[in-house]
Amino acid sequence: LPNSIKKRGESFLSIPQWWFTVSIVSYIRNEKHKISMATVDFSILDNWKSIPQMKYWLNGRRGMKPKAPKTQINYLSSMRAYMEFRGMNPSEMIQEARKARKIDEDSDEELPVDKVIKFHSWLLSEYEQKARGRNGGRKPNGKKGVSETLAHGVIGAIRGFYRANGFPLTIQIDSPAPKEENYSYEFRAKDVRKLIQHTRSLRDRAVILTMFQSGMDVQTLCRLEYAHIAEGMEKGNIPIMLTLVRQKSKVKFRTFIGEDGVEVIRTYLEERRYKGENITYDSPLFLQEGKNKKQLMKLKPRNVDDIFKNLVVQAGIITQERIDRADINPARPYALRAAFSSILGLKGVDRDAVNYFMGHKMPYNSAYFRMTGEELRELYLKGESGLSISGIRSMTEVEEKLNKEIERRDYIITGMEERIKKVEKGLEVVNDLNENIMVAQTILAKVEVLKKLKE
Repeated sequence: LPNSIKKRGESFLSIPQWWFTVSIVSYIRNEKHKISMATVDFSILDNWKSIPQMKYWLNGRRGMKPKAPKTQINYLSSMRAYMEFRGMNPSEMIQEARKARKIDEDSDEELPVDKVIKFHSWLLSEYEQKARGRNGGRKPNGKKGVSETLAHGVIGAIRGFYRANGFPLTIQIDSPAPKEENYSYEFRAKDVRKLIQHTRSLRDRAVILTMFQSGMDVQTLCRLEYAHIAEGMEKGNIPIMLTLVRQKSKVKFRTFIGEDGVEVIRTYLEERRYKGENITYDSPLFLQEGKNKKQLMKLKPRNVDDIFKNLVVQAGIITQERIDRADINPARPYALRAAFSSILGLKGVDRDAVNYFMGHKMPYNSAYFRMTGEELRELYLKGESGLSISGIRSMTEVEEKLNKEIERRDYIITGMEERIKKVEKGLEVVNDLNENIMVAQTILAKVEVLKKLKE
């Protein structure tokens, strides 16, 4: 043992023996974890398709449906955490499961199911959280433990790994109760206007309005190209109709972007052209900014998350305290998609029509697949007023406008009062003149009478 541990034991001889034992066990456990971290090659996950056990899990066996790209990314993160905990690669885990089938039920040796249960506890208390860097790397952020919701999802992914390889695990882990702090914020047009007022770039404004007014998910947004809106922009058909395929559900659908979003996108594209970019039909509709700005790289989902990270607090949508208490940002990009659904529903748009606009799975004989673009446009226009930020003003803006109007009218009234006073003074002068004229006329009349008498 290291000298630090030996000294700790010598100095604590008067303390109950269990304390020293706990210190030793804790030290050994930490050192064992460090060794396992050093020996596990996480880079194999970058080439997971070459690992049969991973391929069965993520791509499915022959005839099975592969996992969606976003799901694959999440599952790979789950496997990385499990590899970190176990100190094993996926192939070794399945080899261990094969050997476990031959173990006698009365044996004290731990089975994979026991390891997964311990993994769940480790996730909640010991897992060292890691922040994703700009270059794709991950660095510890000093926090330990994940939320019950995330831990439950990770365990579900690992159970799926074993099941796909022929080793289903029977584990009873209660589903976590939903936390009030995690509920999505109910965005409305006035809230979106606040976000727009605090954005740092035209791109961010265009991204927010596109998501809010179309109801599309982040992955679909990031795959948009100029070709998707070119015809509508060039012909001026507003709201612009987009024909898309949602990768998650493999569903082809049509949706629209309202007038506010179209105008901001138009300005954003003009800015890019002014800076020298040749925008073609294949050009990404939204580009990355920052250090990748000159490379004209397509926007990624994490870039959209970054837009919302501090913006919702700066705009006064929610407080930093609420974000800190929640497991996920309540005012995350998804909340705009949820708002689209709620607003169109409140405006009386049929629920199936809303689901169609959002790219949800629907029966292939659904009437909305057979509707013309103009018929769908009429449905969308029924609810567009709730998605428009034009004409929406905050109380501060209204007060400022009223104050300016009051000042203007006060100025006019003051000027009129001064003019009235001048007119009154002029009238007094006129009245005096009239009196003088009347006196003069009386005198002249008397003079005329005297002249006649004299004659």
